[in-house]
Amino acid sequence: MTIETDEGISVLGHLKNVNISEKIEEKHETSASPSNGGIEFIMIPYDTNKPMRTMVLPLSRDIAGTGDRLPPFVKPFFADSRTVDVSLMQTQAQKTIASSSPQIQNLDTKDNISAVHLNAVAAQGSVEIFPLVRPAPTNSYQGVYLYMDELGMLKKLPLNPRAAAMAQECGLPPQMFFGDVFVGRVQTKPLLKNVPFRLGPDTDRETAIWMQRAPHENREWNETAKAIANQKIRQNQNDDNSDDLKGDGDDNIAMTWEQNEEELEIRIPFPMVDFIDKNKVNVTFLPKAIEIQYDKVDFLNIKPLYNPIQAGDGCCTWTIDKPNILLLNVEVCDPTVAWPQLTL
Repeated sequence: MTIETDEGISVLGHLKNVNISEKIEEKHETSASPSNGGIEFIMIPYDTNKPMRTMVLPLSRDIAGTGDRLPPFVKPFFADSRTVDVSLMQTQAQKTIASSSPQIQNLDTKDNISAVHLNAVAAQGSVEIFPLVRPAPTNSYQGVYLYMDELGMLKKLPLNPRAAAMAQECGLPPQMFFGDVFVGRVQTKPLLKNVPFRLGPDTDRETAIWMQRAPHENREWNETAKAIANQKIRQNQNDDNSDDLKGDGDDNIAMTWEQNEEELEIRIPFPMVDFIDKNKVNVTFLPKAIEIQYDKVDFLNIKPLYNPIQAGDGCCTWTIDKPNILLLNVEVCDPTVAWPQLTL
């Protein structure tokens, strides 16, 4: 099933105190089918008495290379008026936020995050993405991911045993997933886009080739990630944990960066100010370059980038990490490629 229109999504986003399964039931009669066009993915209810369901991501008006469109599509399903548990928030929220989306990371620059802010995010919906298997040559560069409520634990949502079992089938350590969970597939080459993930052929281990290969592919990825991490440690020891890249001026801008699962995190100091005025910052993300202006003056150009990045709307973001440090979250086109350096 699917929601065919933005209006349909909006309706679901405004239904409060209703779980995802109930929202889906209400829209089931007017939903489109895959035959009407769209990309299949599935929903795994936390309630094991309810079957997994096929859903459909409507086709984009763009021809190809639209990026992963599932996070914004499923976000309204996680929007509700449940309040987060304050005691859990104090003990667990910081662990969650450390690796979460910029939307949550930017709520508060202090060590403690207020329940009011987290409740505001809960009302809007926030999506956490968990990789079951990452794109690789052995799977035709097609990764499979879980999409869930990022604040599910703090909302005290029920555990999802079937999603946890699927992760274990992929050779991953035991996981705890909360609430209803979506599963989708993303292809990264030649263009980043969503591709079908079908109920039955892709969910039954006997027929799901991707799941049978996942344990080996995840081991390969972990070994590669460890090698990259060790290389990065050695590199940091040699260059004092920073890369010196030249901007348009004569001064060197010392920045630090690291590669995570599907993105780069680049931290850029602004030595000429004590506090960055975000209204004066202008960052332009291009496929092979990042251009930064401050107060309408060219500050730094990072080019040519080692590999192409996703320059579309919403794929790359920036925020103020510390008073005078700019943080860039840059989505790469091919997450299977390790970046030994930022530029060529």
